[in-house]
Amino acid sequence: MNQVVEYQVVQGVATLAVNHPPVNALSHAVRCGLAAGLHQAMTDPEVVAILLYCKGSTFFVGADVTEFGKLRQPPLLRDLIQQLDACNKPLVAAMHGKALGGGLEVAMACHYRILQRGAQVGLPEVKLGLIPGAGGTQMLPRLIGFPAALEMILSGTAVKAPKALESGLVDQLFEGDPLLAGLSFLEKLPAAPNGPPRTSERSTKLPENLYSLKAAFAVIEAALSLPFEEGLMMEQQAFDQCSQSPEHSVLLQRFMNRKTVPPKACEPIK
Repeated sequence: MNQVVEYQVVQGVATLAVNHPPVNALSHAVRCGLAAGLHQAMTDPEVVAILLYCKGSTFFVGADVTEFGKLRQPPLLRDLIQQLDACNKPLVAAMHGKALGGGLEVAMACHYRILQRGAQVGLPEVKLGLIPGAGGTQMLPRLIGFPAALEMILSGTAVKAPKALESGLVDQLFEGDPLLAGLSFLEKLPAAPNGPPRTSERSTKLPENLYSLKAAFAVIEAALSLPFEEGLMMEQQAFDQCSQSPEHSVLLQRFMNRKTVPPKACEPIK
């Protein structure tokens, strides 16, 4: 492909290996190499699946900071994300080290994600005064649900491998080499007659307390701009509105029913 992206076909699997030290930042050269490699793999009839991984000490840690403030050259990261999502063959991202920012967005656009034990993933953009800008805000809730995605994005804190697996962000944890782990994962992958599972096509399950969540956001934001007494008034109004909402009635009734269930009798000590 180019000097930073190596393309090989191993037993019908096209491997895209990124080697862009020190941290495999998603520079223009990396984006060009990945876009070209994806196109070649998708149009090659001998290729049945694609594996994306990085060499060196880590997966992509995000954008290339040396490109900040400069005119962005295509393909943009968002363009690459769309190309990954539209891939017509099973596509696996094998991550090690850290997958942060745009690096995690690249992985989320793949159909499957495996993560090395001890690795971390996250979207730290808020710590730089930004938000995820290549689809992270749309893909993460579709993978792990609204509350967990909100916590990850607002905190900007990376999560460790076991939590990433538990949340559904990754499909499997592995030990050792990303290339070997990715090939092994693909070898055992069952056929998908309806095509690969695209993140963009997953539905986002709305939380049952969405109304109160929106109200909470609004009044907390008011604390940043309104005097204290006005904020209290807004809080009281929002509380009254929530208390009259259908969602509150349903959730309260469910809570009361759970509280009234008699506890199980303790077994006698033998």
